[in-house]
Amino acid sequence: MTRGTTCRYAVLGLAAVNAACALSAAGTARDSGVADSTEVTDAPEPDGTIGMDAGRDADTGSPDAFDAAQDSTVDATSDAPPDGDAADGADGATDADAADAHDVGPTYSIGGTVSGAGGSLVLVDNGTDMLTVAQNGSFTFADPLATGATYQVTVGQSPVGQLCSVAQGSGTVGSADVTDVAVTCMNVTYTVSGTVTNLFGGGFALSDGLDTLSLPPGSTTFSFPALGSGPYTVVVATEPSGETCTVTNGSGTVPSAAAMSVMVACQVTCAPGCGIGAGCGSSSDCASLVCTSNMCAACTPGCAPGAACSGGGDCLSGVCSSSKCALGGAAANCVAAGDCLSDVCASGKCAQGSFGTPCGGNGDCLSGSCSSNKCALGGAAANCVANTDCDSNVCTSNKCAEGSFGTPCGGNGDCLSGSCSSNKCALGGAAAN
Repeated sequence: MTRGTTCRYAVLGLAAVNAACALSAAGTARDSGVADSTEVTDAPEPDGTIGMDAGRDADTGSPDAFDAAQDSTVDATSDAPPDGDAADGADGATDADAADAHDVGPTYSIGGTVSGAGGSLVLVDNGTDMLTVAQNGSFTFADPLATGATYQVTVGQSPVGQLCSVAQGSGTVGSADVTDVAVTCMNVTYTVSGTVTNLFGGGFALSDGLDTLSLPPGSTTFSFPALGSGPYTVVVATEPSGETCTVTNGSGTVPSAAAMSVMVACQVTCAPGCGIGAGCGSSSDCASLVCTSNMCAACTPGCAPGAACSGGGDCLSGVCSSSKCALGGAAANCVAAGDCLSDVCASGKCAQGSFGTPCGGNGDCLSGSCSSNKCALGGAAANCVANTDCDSNVCTSNKCAEGSFGTPCGGNGDCLSGSCSSNKCALGGAAAN
């Protein structure tokens, strides 16, 4: 056995050391310049030839180094560990570190339950892990998390017409799956509302297509029961008595601001002459001429002039003419001056009319003379209030004085002269006033 062989087998299995040993042996031979006596005794090769060590020049040392290097390479290859690493110690440390770097421990899922949903919704964990939930029940996000990681579940999108909220949606992962995230969905409702103007009549109703809403006279606002999202249309279901109402901004889609600004405007259409119970803005709208709380009321008994009547008993004046209450003559009941022919109402009674006022008979006039439905001038001793009530143009102590020459007269007694000619007082003769 050669020295090189002895060195290799002395450190069998350590390739790096074998190589160093062979190079050292070759160097020793080269430095000495003398062939090693043991090298020339190498055994013949199987084919009978002399080995490489014996056939080379021992002074150069090259064959030894070459042989040692080759032998070391062979030994290193055959002695290498199964994984092919150069050094088992260094390789073991590297593999362990790599395993530690990828070993993050166990992971746990994040989930919970959904209730009240009327359709699909989208949930999001930590802003990136998105999950579409199609129905009520349990849910679990796709990405599990390790112990110590935080989670935060939010609603990305609620079902149409609903609003969903999350309870117990955030925390830190422990050593078990998170299953108590609770998502609750509720229907969202919206109000369709607006204003009403000039609603006087009864029986008025609006409809939004789902509900009918009745409004009493005098209403100024309205609001339908809550609706879910979707289209709406507000229309007049029943017109109020004696009125016609118009809807503005009555259609749209909720939710929207327009759903709260529907406008309804009503207008009296029966005036004048609206019947009992009809809406009214003033007494003149009513046949009875009585408008109470924006509704035409009965006036009988005692309807004012101009009110509808079926007989004199319905009227203040006691006179019903052509189905209308007439103005009251002298001594008729009255509430205001306008109830009387004389245009004078004193202590609830119509006074006699002065010259020129309407009259229904002589008794309606101060002068005691009604001509062509007008009070005539009063003659001597006729009642008067002012000089203009008298033919003589002289009213003294509410009595007409006799007229002087030229004043109008209805008879000789109206004149101081005692002579009325061509409705004028004539000059007086002997012994005349």
